[in-house]
Amino acid sequence: MRLERCVHILAVLALTLCASIPASSSALGVSMGDSIPQSVADWAAAYRAPGILERERCAVRSYVYDSVACRIFIDMNDIFGSQQWRRTTPELIYSQVRPLIPEDQRHLPLTIRTLGYPIEQLAPYSALDSVPRLHTIDYKGVPWIRNLSRPYSFQFGLANRHLVVSASHGKYWNTKRTTKKGRKTIPDPQWDWQRPLLNDVREDLLTPSITNEFLIPMLENAGAIVWTPRERCASTTELIVDNDISDSQHYIEVNGSQQWQDAGEGFAPISTIVHGLNPFTLGTARVIAGTKSATATSQITWFPEVTENERLAVYVSYKSFPESTENAVYLVRHAGVDTYFSVNQRMGGSTWVYLGEFLFTAGEPMKNCVVLTNKNSDGGLVSADAVRFGGGWGNTVRGIDISGEPRYNEGARYSMQWAGIPDSIYSLYQGEDDYKDDINVRSLAANLMAGGSVYNPDAPGKGVPLELCVATHTDAGVAANGGIMGSLGIATTHFNDGLLAEGCSRLLSRDLAEEVLSSVSADMEQINGVWQRRQLWDRNYSETRLPAMPSTIIEMLSHENPADVEFITDSLNRFHMARAIYKGILRFVYRSHSLGNPIVQPLPVSNLKYEKGMLSWQPATDPLEPSAAPTHYLVQLARQGCDYDNGTLIATPAAKIKAADVASVRIYAINAGGASLPTILELQ
Repeated sequence: MRLERCVHILAVLALTLCASIPASSSALGVSMGDSIPQSVADWAAAYRAPGILERERCAVRSYVYDSVACRIFIDMNDIFGSQQWRRTTPELIYSQVRPLIPEDQRHLPLTIRTLGYPIEQLAPYSALDSVPRLHTIDYKGVPWIRNLSRPYSFQFGLANRHLVVSASHGKYWNTKRTTKKGRKTIPDPQWDWQRPLLNDVREDLLTPSITNEFLIPMLENAGAIVWTPRERCASTTELIVDNDISDSQHYIEVNGSQQWQDAGEGFAPISTIVHGLNPFTLGTARVIAGTKSATATSQITWFPEVTENERLAVYVSYKSFPESTENAVYLVRHAGVDTYFSVNQRMGGSTWVYLGEFLFTAGEPMKNCVVLTNKNSDGGLVSADAVRFGGGWGNTVRGIDISGEPRYNEGARYSMQWAGIPDSIYSLYQGEDDYKDDINVRSLAANLMAGGSVYNPDAPGKGVPLELCVATHTDAGVAANGGIMGSLGIATTHFNDGLLAEGCSRLLSRDLAEEVLSSVSADMEQINGVWQRRQLWDRNYSETRLPAMPSTIIEMLSHENPADVEFITDSLNRFHMARAIYKGILRFVYRSHSLGNPIVQPLPVSNLKYEKGMLSWQPATDPLEPSAAPTHYLVQLARQGCDYDNGTLIATPAAKIKAADVASVRIYAINAGGASLPTILELQ
């Protein structure tokens, strides 16, 4: 039932009240937009709440008596709608306004509206919406990626939740750039940053320093699978091993009782790509029947040619079929340590699938490789294609040149092309406007990845159950008083008949925006002593309009405002900003699925030291989150020449080790909500 029909039904029911309305009120059957009671107008002008800035003024747009519904409607301006809405806010507002209505109208039913909604519907997770305000579905199937070597699990974290997180802008090919030549203005397209350098920071680079370095690891440490449209690995190394390269030293197939076979189009390594070229259509992929038997298995091994010791992301690729296994087991051997992953190959085929970042060491191929066998638990098809190590340099040719930047610094439009996303999605403007394409591809590629899943069921795609999108940005603007500019949230509710792809209300996007904005504002005020919670806009932005699932933009701060920049240049404050966003996402997931109260992952441990054969550390108390107390600790050791092992779970903040061959120690605090970020101690 849509909102319009709900209002109509209420209007019909309200007709029964008309008989009791005094005759003097019958004259009110016309708009009174020009006759706003002065008491109501004065109340609106003086109204203040979090999200309404000092320089802004609320106002009554119209005061109308509807003679059909026998009801008074007060419409407020958008500034009024941008405030922080709590569950008790509508009731409080009605209690303030009703006594201000002229006495002969005070008995009439009253509806106060803003942003096109009765204010009752703006309360978070309101049950008064005419369509479901909570998720109508909860994906319970096999997750896309699981770390099988992790010696712990989470009961109250984000385990098996699939999320989209996007770090704003990046370098792009500016087709609109011009230059002066004499009296003429001529086209001069170049690679440009999307945002200028202000206060010695650039948004294109600032947001990844928060999102990629802190926020995404926090979400993953809570158990989430995070997909992001920009490259997340900061290494400029890129090593690709693929079946289409005739090189028996780096790619080795072994056939057991089943044979690896051609699976059709797949990735082919190329040095540069041009507009319209899809690298996942230039080569071939492989496929084999799965087996539940541990004997006579077939396998493929990918050996990267590592020339220096470095931590590199590992991306795998494969083709998805209806008969694909939900349990393709990959072994990542990183500097002599074995870590196993299960990948659900029924989803996410023909693109890069991120497994993690690991240390790889030079000149030791048997200690540094990726292995896939056809043994699995369901007997489904197993597919294999290229494996990519590292982030690399941007290799998209625009005009006659590449960007000259690491792919990590480029916009999403280019990493999505390298990831096999078709040009109908990464380039709506057919190569004529990379700026707009970069903005749109973040959402459109997420929709493609989620297409065919329970959260985007009617769209074609790769079947990954991505259930929300959070885009992190920093804003422009300068605080008039020289203080903190603060944080702003954005959602789009008036689109697609107010519905998300799964059939629930787009007001769920507003609830996501409210959770994240409120979490950031509350935590930053506690940490910094002062922080400004700015508006929650309901406006038409690509990154909040286009996603098929609940979505928000969080403008974390203003990169133009000196006080904001001074705050965020401290790495500890970037950590706290990311943690606040993570907590907002966590709370939204639990509330939108009616899961009760979540548990927040612990803070990192402190005072890590080694003395006389004993490691010891101090658990951190989080004054903002009582649930964040650790219950266990994960101790990971990196022995000489090796990466960190998968760790040992212990219950006390101390461990006995033999440090003779241990080069480094990494400690995580653990509870039922997740793992902290690590604390590291170098021993040698």
